[in-house]
Amino acid sequence: MRSIFIILLGVLGLFSANAQCRETVSGDFQIKEFSTPCPVYNFAFNGEKTKDWMSAKGPLDIAMVENEILPIKEDLEKYLKDYVGDAFFSKMEFKSVDVSNYDSIVKFDGRYPPVDMYACKTKYFFYYYYLPKPEIRYCIGIALDDNKRIISGFNFPDAANYLPEDPILDYCKVMEIVKETRTNIEPIESVSFDFDVEKQQFLWWIKQKIVNPKEGRNERNEISIEAADSKQVVSYMKVILLDANGNPVKKKEEEIKKTPLKKLRVIR
Repeated sequence: MRSIFIILLGVLGLFSANAQCRETVSGDFQIKEFSTPCPVYNFAFNGEKTKDWMSAKGPLDIAMVENEILPIKEDLEKYLKDYVGDAFFSKMEFKSVDVSNYDSIVKFDGRYPPVDMYACKTKYFFYYYYLPKPEIRYCIGIALDDNKRIISGFNFPDAANYLPEDPILDYCKVMEIVKETRTNIEPIESVSFDFDVEKQQFLWWIKQKIVNPKEGRNERNEISIEAADSKQVVSYMKVILLDANGNPVKKKEEEIKKTPLKKLRVIR
């Protein structure tokens, strides 16, 4: 009986540890470029129903604009499904949609950041999450112009390049692998699930924090883990170019890759 009790405690402890693994939110909605300059209202399912749209504290109910939005959403998702394939699309979740209302520009006076109609080129901006696991959220934003044409780039793979994620990988497992590499990565600035546009694949990226940033050349260690294969692990050093205020030099965020410090195939 005592042995059974100990086994049960171990099983419960395992479930508890898995349940407590940290949620990861990464990716880029591309809001700054495509939505922020515009006079937008945000709509979601089960949102707030009010005639005074400016007073809403959260998303407005999409039912109020369903005749306009739902056909566009349906057409967009048909296109996305064809582009990414069934496997990827089945893990996408609609979050909300911004709709630019050009007749309401005056109502946005005093908003920060301000409306900039010279920069505004988006009529509809759709927010999605890609969820390889419930606790891993990857942000995807799709911008459409007045003619319902997609004007934003894709930060996700097409069906031909998509590889299903290694099921063992989550934040906790990633941190275990980081320790196994014995790379000097502390203090850690970020741990993210992201998309490498050049390689057309998802990776886990672990970046070391630059403790004493200085203008010009700064070095830090990073680790990448292929999301589709947890055995593909690379540690390397990057050079970050910063300005006098500690910000990456514009258009030169060239975090220059050097020869990898370590190249590992973690065997389990």
